[in-house]
Amino acid sequence: MKGIVIYKGKYGSTKQYAGRIAAATGVEISPPEALQRLMTDERQFIVVCSAISMGKLLLKDWIKKNYQIFRDKKLFLVTVCATPSSEENKRKKILQDNIPGDLRGGIDVHFLAGRLIIERLSWKDRMFLTMGAWLEKDPKKKIGNEK
Repeated sequence: MKGIVIYKGKYGSTKQYAGRIAAATGVEISPPEALQRLMTDERQFIVVCSAISMGKLLLKDWIKKNYQIFRDKKLFLVTVCATPSSEENKRKKILQDNIPGDLRGGIDVHFLAGRLIIERLSWKDRMFLTMGAWLEKDPKKKIGNEK
């Protein structure tokens, strides 16, 4: 089967996952900007690897814009985020908010954990992370908690 892996991330984890998937399946890997050039009818599947930032899939708008490409292909979505598997309702909300309804039914979704290296975060992301930690009521979920 012929396919392609499309990725978009912020800090490198998503690109690493996409590279591993491409190597394991023997298909091309590409940022989303090159899809039109690389897409042909002979491709049977597309793997979309996207980071999630503050509940938003980085490729949300791109997926909506290129929706027609996905209709006749098998679509796999690999998300990279900090939402743990124990928070199934949050994961469902992420999909509901980011993937068009008629596309959600035929898509295979896989949530993968990203890595957090605070020193590499932009000041904006660091600020949001700090604010989120202040607002978190569960002490076990607070970042930096040693317990």
